[in-house]
Amino acid sequence: MDVAEITDAVWDEIRAERAPDPPLVPARTLTSGGLAGAYCCLAVGRDGSCRLLIETTAEPSLPVLRHRLAGVDANWYPSLHVQGRGEAGYLSLRCKAPEYLSPFTRVVQDIALLVLGRGVAPLEAIRQTTGLWRAFWRSEVPPPLSKQAQVGLLGELLVLQHLQTRLPAVGAWRGPEGDRNDFRWGHYALEVKTCVGLPAHHVIDGVDQLDPSPGTALALASVVLEGVSDGPITLPGTVDAVLDRTSPEERDDLLGKLSAVGYSPVHAWAYLESHYDLVGVSVYTVDDSFPKVVPTSFVPPLSPRVRRLTYEIALSGLEGQGLGEYVAAVSRTAA
Repeated sequence: MDVAEITDAVWDEIRAERAPDPPLVPARTLTSGGLAGAYCCLAVGRDGSCRLLIETTAEPSLPVLRHRLAGVDANWYPSLHVQGRGEAGYLSLRCKAPEYLSPFTRVVQDIALLVLGRGVAPLEAIRQTTGLWRAFWRSEVPPPLSKQAQVGLLGELLVLQHLQTRLPAVGAWRGPEGDRNDFRWGHYALEVKTCVGLPAHHVIDGVDQLDPSPGTALALASVVLEGVSDGPITLPGTVDAVLDRTSPEERDDLLGKLSAVGYSPVHAWAYLESHYDLVGVSVYTVDDSFPKVVPTSFVPPLSPRVRRLTYEIALSGLEGQGLGEYVAAVSRTAA
């Protein structure tokens, strides 16, 4: 089974095939694009736990989880019988808690890709991967994002995915860090708003969100989605697509930002219930003619006792530019 084909459902398939003896039956031998490294397989233990097994000839130094992940542990078995392989030593990464199975499955993919595709030693592959994924493991798993929050995050990630082709994107994604705008490069800032269905109406949160910082050219990207039962766009799929384009140096930063906005792959099964098509993305310059409410909109000034203000803007009929055109213009001066 190719590593890229692993899904959460594979564990149930393995469990259905497991025989009572031997206690561990390899569900799937793993490969990666035809490349071969240390033997890896997926298995379900007699206790029902899901495991990644990697054949090793010498006992590794445990514990291998430099950044311990809740519900996951690592062990070494000096003599384990794996069907079709005989007996050998195996490094086992086990998921003990069902609620962590979805992120564990992705961890398994990442480890197997390193071992099979890049020839990384098993112990080092586990250390690297668990270190990167620690952002999603907490003592308390956050609740699932609301539908509105999912749509908002999806729009930002779709824009980020496009930005990755021309501009520094992960480092420029400042919204999760508390910036008033979602993206920022030098003297440029981009706010992303997403809606489902036309006409394009967007809720603006606060009088500062569309008030450009001094010396900053602010633009608004309007992302319009359409809910479709079999649409190609999902939140977990878009997260994976962005991760695939992210360099190893930026991956930890991206995972930390996803965690900061409340995203966790623990809830990927729920997010996969919503599918979308992309209707389009238009970018508008936020200048004096753009519909907005900012502090200077009020005479006399807005009372400091007004703690929160939200309003809705309608963009139908306004002329914008394509996201590609905007990215090309910014990349000439900001990259």
